Amino acid sequence: ASLHSVGSVLSQQVEGKEHVIAYASHVLSASERKWSTFDRELYAIVWLVRHFRHYLACHLFTIITDHKPLVGLKKLPLDHDPT
Repeated sequence: ASLHSVGSVLSQQVEGKEHVIAYASHVLSASERKWSTFDRELYAIVWLVRHFRHYLACHLFTIITDHKPLVGLKKLPLDHDPT
């Protein structure tokens, strides 16, 4: 995610090679641009899952990100209650 947009690549591993299925991007609104870097990066993931839902539904998939704070989220159990 940047200050102005989010982007993603949907790809598939076939016989050990990565093949691109689709690219997608979304221009952030004025209010979305005010979000923190963490929030914009997290929004990018939510947006891409919604955007590609017809490809991802009923399938296991992996999200790859270079934003270190988001990498820590995968260590939380699914039933984690932050309160």
